[in-house]
Amino acid sequence: MKPKILDAALRVFMRYGVGRTRMGDIAKEAGVSRQTLYKNFQSKDDVLAGTIRHFSDIALADIQKDWATTKTLAQMLDVYFEHAIISSFAMISASPDARDMIGGYNESGKHEIERVNAHKIKTLEHAFKHQCTNGFNANPNAAKVADFVHTASIGLRDTARDEAHLREMLEILKLGVLKIVDPGRGD
Repeated sequence: MKPKILDAALRVFMRYGVGRTRMGDIAKEAGVSRQTLYKNFQSKDDVLAGTIRHFSDIALADIQKDWATTKTLAQMLDVYFEHAIISSFAMISASPDARDMIGGYNESGKHEIERVNAHKIKTLEHAFKHQCTNGFNANPNAAKVADFVHTASIGLRDTARDEAHLREMLEILKLGVLKIVDPGRGD
């Protein structure tokens, strides 16, 4: 039941923005009663946090699944950018009100965004530690580079003119990071 409600909530948040969305709008979109909605979520804040968590968890699961078939750090970064950055750029581009959700909108949403970002950074750190052959995997800077990659890619997402521009900038970021973490590999 919760995934159905969260899918509906995403559609409504994108249609109206978080501020204008009402619990009744979400219940109607999900095809459930307001009572059912309130049994699953106490408030719109809970729905927002749940929606952010749900879709971020899906993206992270997709990253992990696709990483199972990659061989290089360059490929892993491409996968990460596709699921964690480009997909959210597409959502923002599809609806001007989607930025409310991406930004967290309120304290509970912002807290969930912080949790999700920390998880994404840990995911990237794991990739750096397991893919680099020059001793970087033992270097505590893997966490800092992971934080840098995530933070820089979010900045690129939020300032790109269009998807082609975003892809170009992410490619430059990837090439620079590869030179930093493992300059001898050349991928």
